[in-house]
Amino acid sequence: MYSFKQLTEYPIIEGNIVPFMDKEWLDFLSSLKGVRPVYLEIHDDKGRKVGFFVGALTKFFGITVLGSPFWGWIGQHMGLALTGEADKPRLIDDLINYAIKEMKVGYFQMCSFNVEFDDIKNVRHKLVRGERYKTCYIDLTLDEEQLSKNLRSGYRTSIRKFAKDGGYIEEDYSEEFIEEHHRQLEQVFAKVGLKTPDYRAKMLGLIAAPAISVYCIKAMLPVEEDGKIVNKNIASSFYIYNKYMAMFFSNASYGAYLRSCPNQALTWQAMMHFKAAGIHYLDMGGSGDYKLNFSGGDWQPKPIIIYCPNFIKRFMIIGAKRSYGKVSRILAGVRNVFKRK
Repeated sequence: MYSFKQLTEYPIIEGNIVPFMDKEWLDFLSSLKGVRPVYLEIHDDKGRKVGFFVGALTKFFGITVLGSPFWGWIGQHMGLALTGEADKPRLIDDLINYAIKEMKVGYFQMCSFNVEFDDIKNVRHKLVRGERYKTCYIDLTLDEEQLSKNLRSGYRTSIRKFAKDGGYIEEDYSEEFIEEHHRQLEQVFAKVGLKTPDYRAKMLGLIAAPAISVYCIKAMLPVEEDGKIVNKNIASSFYIYNKYMAMFFSNASYGAYLRSCPNQALTWQAMMHFKAAGIHYLDMGGSGDYKLNFSGGDWQPKPIIIYCPNFIKRFMIIGAKRSYGKVSRILAGVRNVFKRK
């Protein structure tokens, strides 16, 4: 049986952890969402420390939630930082018991980078099924030649095409970058009839937080405007990272310039930048089909572990999450109808 000790201060965690388990991120999340960080030291039945759990407490519909992470917190992984071997099904069961009985939470949710679907097969608690974080990872420890070979056929040509057209990539952390990125996003989402997510406040907060590592890049291309050649920001990308993992946050571009292949060039630039920094993985940040074109592999989903003993509370939270996307698409469709009139 595993035991847990609540810590009042962020612990010294040895080894590699994802950026959303860093103290700086928890501090940012606390200011952004008003959550209360939770740090648990984990011991096995012989009293040996086997690692830590990192998460945060919040309220949703008046329900006390222990998220690690919870929906809407930007980052996709938190969970467990293990210093050695552990019986993960038993550990997860004991962690859920501790959260429900000792911390008095009504809903538990965790997505941990080091927990796979096989690890939850023997969990005794009746977990909510059907929720996962679908993504793919680029292993940046591979050499540059192999990373290039892993690109989809034609993408290496696309990257050269951007340079041949006079394009170049530069970093930009200004408010104008954020506004331009939002305008590019509006065009992308309008094409598919969806509501444009407004990341501006979050991006501004992340850039302003000196302890949070972000990488903002834009694809510049010489184009003609009003009879003059100007260098125009035609596409842009935003990443969050620490010394172990980077996560793709957002990319957008203007459709009129896609023949110059700015998106392929931006992603390759990010890959090379993070590789040079010694970062191990690039999490492509979700399930967009085009993301597999860079990884050279298949989807590598992680289970979202959810436990809620109360049916009504479970229905409220899961129902709100699962209906959000459908409601957003309906509202976006209605707005587009009125725009055309």
